[in-house]
Amino acid sequence: MPCRDGGYEGSYSESLTNQIEDLKNRNDLLARVACAALRELESNGIADMLLIRNSEVRDWWANHKAFDEKEGRR
Repeated sequence: MPCRDGGYEGSYSESLTNQIEDLKNRNDLLARVACAALRELESNGIADMLLIRNSEVRDWWANHKAFDEKEGRR
């Protein structure tokens, strides 16, 4: 089974706006964690093995780096 976050603690009693904001915040947190991990792997020259073996990671990372560059983050 694919890995899942498991950290979202919202409830159905919240307004839809609050649920969306909570999920956006969680998504941003997970993106920051993945970005930091992949940047560290790249800086140590060991990201290639992961990127070669996992197309989902490779595609996400390429898109994320392009977004960061567009936003002036790197």
